[in-house]
Amino acid sequence: MMNKISALSINSKLLFILLFSSAVSLLFAGVFLILLELSEFQRTTKNDLSALAAIIGNRSTAALMFDDRNLATENLAVFNNIPAVQITCFVWR
Repeated sequence: MMNKISALSINSKLLFILLFSSAVSLLFAGVFLILLELSEFQRTTKNDLSALAAIIGNRSTAALMFDDRNLATENLAVFNNIPAVQITCFVWR
């Protein structure tokens, strides 16, 4: 590989160095942006689910106090359309 590079003209060597450094920089920037986007997605999902849990918790207080299972089922039905939520339940005592 080094023999092939050393056989090139100075213009070709400079072009090779320029292209190689640009490709490496682009690769690092791409990896950084992907990691940043994943982190932002996780943070947003966590915030959204926390807000939804707080709202459902407040709405479900009445269902638990008055032993209204239909209202509790309606409250939990909100989570059916959210793929990040796998299981929801109420514990009746």
